[in-house]
Amino acid sequence: MRIFCKEKDYYDYLQIHDDDVIFDRRKSIHLSDKDIIRSFPTYDKRNFFSKKHDDKNLYQVLALRAGYELFFFKIKIYNFSGARIRGNFLDGPDFDYEVNYLGSRLDYTYKSDPLNFFNYEVEIGRDKKWNIIEADPLKYNINNLKCRPLNYDSWHNCTTEYSVPFIGNTFVAKYVSGDKIYNAIDDYLRSLNNDVDQESKGITDVDKAINHGFDKRTSFRNVKD
Repeated sequence: MRIFCKEKDYYDYLQIHDDDVIFDRRKSIHLSDKDIIRSFPTYDKRNFFSKKHDDKNLYQVLALRAGYELFFFKIKIYNFSGARIRGNFLDGPDFDYEVNYLGSRLDYTYKSDPLNFFNYEVEIGRDKKWNIIEADPLKYNINNLKCRPLNYDSWHNCTTEYSVPFIGNTFVAKYVSGDKIYNAIDDYLRSLNNDVDQESKGITDVDKAINHGFDKRTSFRNVKD
C-alpha cells in the first residue's frame, strides 16, 4: 500500500511503494484524545439504571475502524465540573479521562471510509434504550450495534465532510500496534479493488472476504487482545 501524504503517522513505516493500492491521506486532521471525546455524546449510568446513582462519571464506547477491523475502547470521564455539557456533549478542556481497551472484532459488511472513529451503542431492554455503559460490544451481533462516525471540522464542531484522522498521538497508539492498523487498511483497500475488478454479483460479503484470503475459522471470530 502506498500512502499519499506529506505528514507521517505511526504506522507509515510499513509503507511500500505499491501503486496497485493507494491510501490518499492528503486531506487529514490531527486529533488529541480530548478532541475525540468531545466529538461524541457522553452518558451516565443514571440514564439507564436508576435516578439515584452514586456514580458521577460519564462514559463512552468508541471504536477506531481500520478497514474491516474495529478496535473498541471504553472511556470513563471524570472531574468535568469545569466543562460545560451541551446536550450530551462535553464543551471545554477541563476534564480527566481513563481509557480501557476492550479488544477488536471484524465486520465485513462495511464499505466506506478506510480509517475513522465511531461511537457504538447497544439496544437492550423492552424500552429499547441505547446502553453503552455495561454492554460488551464484542459479544453483540454487529447488526445490533448503533454507531455514528466522527465527521470532524474543528476541535468540537462536526461536519458531514470526512477527514482522515492522524492517530499516532491518540490513545489508539498505546494499545494497537502500527502494523495492525496498516495491514487492516491495506487488506480493506485491496478488497475494494478486487470487488471492482471481478464484478462479483451474487456473492456474499463473507464469500468475498474468503476470496481475498481470509480464513473463515479464525478471521471471523471476535478477537480480544
